[in-house]
Amino acid sequence: MNTLSVILIDDEVRAIQALSRILGQFPEVRVVATFDDALAAYEYLQVHDVDGVFADIEMPELNGLEFADALTALKPNIHVVFTTAYAEYAVKAFELASLDYLLKPVQLERMSKTIARMMYAATRRSTNGFLVRTTPTLSIYDTFGHPLMVRWRTERAKQVFVYLLLHANQAVPRDILLDVFWEGYDQTKAAAQLHTTVYLIRKTLAPLEHEIQLQTGNGLYTLHVPQHRVDFLDFRALVSKITDTAIDFNVKEIRDLRIIGNDVLIDVSEVWIEPFRAMIEQSKDEFIIHIMSRYAQSTKMNETVRSACRLIVADYVQHIDDDSTVVQTLKRGLSLQGIQGIDGVIQELLGQREL
Repeated sequence: MNTLSVILIDDEVRAIQALSRILGQFPEVRVVATFDDALAAYEYLQVHDVDGVFADIEMPELNGLEFADALTALKPNIHVVFTTAYAEYAVKAFELASLDYLLKPVQLERMSKTIARMMYAATRRSTNGFLVRTTPTLSIYDTFGHPLMVRWRTERAKQVFVYLLLHANQAVPRDILLDVFWEGYDQTKAAAQLHTTVYLIRKTLAPLEHEIQLQTGNGLYTLHVPQHRVDFLDFRALVSKITDTAIDFNVKEIRDLRIIGNDVLIDVSEVWIEPFRAMIEQSKDEFIIHIMSRYAQSTKMNETVRSACRLIVADYVQHIDDDSTVVQTLKRGLSLQGIQGIDGVIQELLGQREL
């Protein structure tokens, strides 16, 4: 089992003790140090690496939010979880890309979700993040997370790669590729060009040959990619987990995907890309409707959840020019879920946009 190393920061001794007792019930977590002020913790982290930090917010000299802001510049891969008795800091905490926001007294069941998120995030970090992003344009990264300066030998090679990427881990028949990209060509010449294109794609992907592989055989072409290394695959998996009755989400994970607030593959203009774009937009709509439903059903006291919802909805609407379409989609979706006071919910989340 992988172990998470964490430190605790709180100016109250009892709070440190309570948090240590809860974390002690998770064998995968190791508390390596505790601090009663953030400055000492910051100095410690200048020479030590950990997976996560549990930090109070209201502390003397350097408060938790200021500490997290400074830590982002020092070591951006450390995951910060805020523990506080005050819900009003939630929006600022999420804007600082915190992993989670826990209200004191922290409950064991709630902590288990936080640990699961941190373990997932640590796994993602150990594989250096995404290999392929599709927002807003196609970007490819090496296994260390550095952007590759990809120079496609031909535009057709890039197009065929994108097409296979959209059908990742699925066998695509040769005839379909020939119909999509070489319609009207002599079959012999088209087959030869497809063979050359596959060769060029493999040459381009050579730095990632152990991560992304283009396999051919029996007239089938399959682009094998890891599930959690491609942004839109992660997003589809995220949406598929959401149900009407159980919605749990990690704000940082969602925002890291960058899909909610962006268009996808704007550098590809072929006709065959449109069904994919439509599918992503529909998934966004469904996801946001569930988020808004969660917001509407949360009590006023649950400000942490409501703040998270507001932040995600803000990402969603920032790149959409047609307000009326957004509002009508949300109204229709919330109505189908039986939410009362729909206009008020939308007004709260969208601000002064016209209803």
